[in-house]
Amino acid sequence: MNSYLKAAAAALAISCIPAAAAMAQDGSELLLPPATYSKPAAGGQAQPTPPIGSPVSDEELSNQAFEDALKSIAPLTPEQVEKMRRRLDSIDKAQGKQLTPVVPVTRSVAVSLKSGERPATVKVSPGWISTLTFSDVTGAPWPVLSVTNGNPEAYDIKSSGPENATNIITISAKQAYVGSNIAITLVGAKVPILMTLDPSSGDVDYRIDAQIDQRGPNATYDIVSSDGLPATGDSVMLSFLDGVPPPEAHKAKTSSREVQAWRFDDMLYVRTSKSLLSPAYVSKQSNASGVNVYVLKEAPVLLVSDGGRLENVQVMR
Repeated sequence: MNSYLKAAAAALAISCIPAAAAMAQDGSELLLPPATYSKPAAGGQAQPTPPIGSPVSDEELSNQAFEDALKSIAPLTPEQVEKMRRRLDSIDKAQGKQLTPVVPVTRSVAVSLKSGERPATVKVSPGWISTLTFSDVTGAPWPVLSVTNGNPEAYDIKSSGPENATNIITISAKQAYVGSNIAITLVGAKVPILMTLDPSSGDVDYRIDAQIDQRGPNATYDIVSSDGLPATGDSVMLSFLDGVPPPEAHKAKTSSREVQAWRFDDMLYVRTSKSLLSPAYVSKQSNASGVNVYVLKEAPVLLVSDGGRLENVQVMR
């Protein structure tokens, strides 16, 4: 009889309420537990509580169906979704993070067209662009005629501007730990320039100003001639040109923020984008950005020109 009660109760919950009511009216053997009464209400009469196995309303069935459907569509709680997003974000961050921090470098290098010279090295890294600019010994831009890529599968190399007119090329590494080289032919040059591409996990050359030890097709001539020594392109001059002089150099204060001066090896090194008119200098070095470095003997006053405007610049002791 107990099993029969359980089956009848399940049938009532599923939707056999009319059939169960008919059975009750027919005097079937369905036995239900007696009604129970709660405590008397305010009117003094006890209120009967629904018996076990009482019918479920349509609203309750609808709510249960909604909850079941919601769990099947979105089984995770908002807290679990937020936790999962944090985990995925951490994974993306770990995948995109540079294992070794990149140190950006901007520098000048002297390049010779003579045979027997060691090729310059360009430090590159995937995901970072390196640029090369070419200028002649006077600092004038030297246009690029063509660029030959030693490994097109590992590097993307192109001229940054009109053909035969731009002096800039860009290098982008596609693969890590793959070395190669490039050959650059300059307009009017008799031999190409070779450079080594070095995959780096530390220093990366953002920009290299390559200065050729010869006069190019756009070479400039000084209005005021020096007493004799041409630009040498040595490492000392290039360090002053980059604004990073040797440690032994002593910086001198000037009356112009656009004119820098150092005393080094009994000579005065002046770095400026202006043209030095007086006193006469013994050596000069320029880059494609228009920055000049002059080497001259000690002088308390410099006469410089900026677009035809003359200016006296004092050099303090």
